[in-house]
Amino acid sequence: MCADKIDGLCDCGLGGDERAAEQPVLTALHTIFVRFHNDIADQLEKLNGHAWTEEKIYNESRKIAVGIWQHIVYNEYLPALLGPAVAHLKQLEIKPAGVPVPAYDPELDATISNVFAAAAFRLGHSQIPSLLERRANDNSQLEPLPLHLAFFNALPVYDHAKNGVNGLLLGNIAQRLNKIDRHFANAITGNLFFERESGFGLDLLAINIQRAREHGLQPYAVYRELCSPNETITSWEDLAKLFSDKSVFDKLIKIYGKDGFRDVDPFVGFMSEEHVPGGRVGHTLACLIGEQFRRFRLGDRFWYETASPAGFTEEQLKAIKSMTMSRVLCDTLDNPEELSIQPYAFMMADPHETKFYNEKPWAQYSMEVDFPTADGLKLPKFSNHRVSCSDTTQIPDLNLDAWKINVIDPSGTPSADKESGSSSSGSD
Repeated sequence: MCADKIDGLCDCGLGGDERAAEQPVLTALHTIFVRFHNDIADQLEKLNGHAWTEEKIYNESRKIAVGIWQHIVYNEYLPALLGPAVAHLKQLEIKPAGVPVPAYDPELDATISNVFAAAAFRLGHSQIPSLLERRANDNSQLEPLPLHLAFFNALPVYDHAKNGVNGLLLGNIAQRLNKIDRHFANAITGNLFFERESGFGLDLLAINIQRAREHGLQPYAVYRELCSPNETITSWEDLAKLFSDKSVFDKLIKIYGKDGFRDVDPFVGFMSEEHVPGGRVGHTLACLIGEQFRRFRLGDRFWYETASPAGFTEEQLKAIKSMTMSRVLCDTLDNPEELSIQPYAFMMADPHETKFYNEKPWAQYSMEVDFPTADGLKLPKFSNHRVSCSDTTQIPDLNLDAWKINVIDPSGTPSADKESGSSSSGSD
């Protein structure tokens, strides 16, 4: 489906998942994490190339990159999505290295539930904008990219006039997300995978509803009651207490019938709920998503916080927990010396006039302070203004010294230093 090939020089990105090319911001994210992995490999080769094979360097680099990815998801993304109360209840909170972590449970099933895959984690579809912002390296705005023209289109990644990968990702962290609710951009409700010649496009919301039915998911009311055992949905009035937009009920009753309050499709109900305090989703979504990520964490014997020899040493884990999405961006985008990025990349940058110096970097603050506040995505006593990528005090970089192994002298006698204890691979 790759569109707009130019003399064979503009192919869509190739990754382990064909959806890496589904739209160019996703391609850009895949690209920077490949770069990130390779940067780690280069540094490990300099540290340990005298003793490690290429296979060892590859596996250690992969393991570190995966650990940092897990850390970013749990420490930066999930608190903002679910709110601090749910993160605490579901044991999702990440604490600094040295603080005890929840133990691995070999009896816990960490596979993905049907409702999570087929409905609940489709929540991001409500956040999709019709226009993708692009920014210059000085954060000035460039011409935005219409989403309906971006599906399986690699051109924007190669469009240096619009700053390529840099432009897409700098725009991504500058653009305000749409609210998770029952409203969806027309780029995906009639123009999904838009075909320019025919004008044909799909409706992602209709696909989501149909997908849940084909997967045999229960109606919304069942999942609400599963997550709230003391509740029973017995009327449309019961649903009215849960949904944020009361104007939708006449439409729902017309579609499902006056006795169809227990027939509402799960995705429709999930998108309609009032949000939990401090979170971006409703109670049922927070429950289902929080439980899935709890099982991901506690049921994974290769979880990044696992101690050596299977996992990382305390010093290695400390290095991983110093990392943030902003540092990954700084280390992988082109011309980083020109870039300024907010320390918490998942939140809009604060206006320059509110700038003050943070005594603690975001990496430390995020693990010590419950965030966001219950009344919104706020960071008490933390300024999320843009700072230079060269400022490693505010955006710490990755220190791989904890992976350095002993050096063998010419006589073949090892030095007094011992190897760090990291394993060769983070997977079976």
